[in-house]
Amino acid sequence: MDELNNYRAKCSLLFHYDWISIPLVYTQVVTIAVYSFFAFCVVGRQFLNPAKGYKDHRIDMYVPVFTLLQFFFYAGWLKVGELIINPFGEDDDDFETNQLIDRNIQVSMLAVDDMYQNLVPLEKDKHWAQRYFSVPYTLSTAAETLKPAFKGSTYDMRMSAEDLETYPVDEEGILRGASLPSLLDIQTLPDRDEHNGCDLSNHKDERDKLVTIEITQND
Repeated sequence: MDELNNYRAKCSLLFHYDWISIPLVYTQVVTIAVYSFFAFCVVGRQFLNPAKGYKDHRIDMYVPVFTLLQFFFYAGWLKVGELIINPFGEDDDDFETNQLIDRNIQVSMLAVDDMYQNLVPLEKDKHWAQRYFSVPYTLSTAAETLKPAFKGSTYDMRMSAEDLETYPVDEEGILRGASLPSLLDIQTLPDRDEHNGCDLSNHKDERDKLVTIEITQND
């Protein structure tokens, strides 16, 4: 139960990170400040020697080393901030959210299938046998109950019917016509590992841990 509570707490923390996003004004201020700073640096850090006079004066070519270092650091920090502002996107540097969800569902299924007999003792709580109940609220927080709670950042997202199309999984646990691994069905694993040539029929634990599946392409 401690591990389940810990897992639930981590999921709740992750949900709150997605629920409370960074205000847009912060990102706009930082972006405008960085680009305007280097725009002024292009003009303000030009080297001019008044002792030579400006009539027929040639441009003094030099390399602004410290300005380049500032550009690398500031612009680099800005780009890193733009990438980590949404770590669950579809960029190459983002988290593999799809695989994380598949793995967590698989672990949850294994816990239910293999640990169903280990139940905690049932105890009566304050709301025993009450289907509908409400927690008490103070006068200052009663109005907050009318607002939609736990509304994620993708709640109002609308997707096309093509993006919502699902692909069926056949009896061998292989996603038909796809290039990404599907959710692994533990019960449909073969008795023999074709990659290593070992017999898995008498090794249930090793069989449950085998998470590699083959992806077939369309004929």
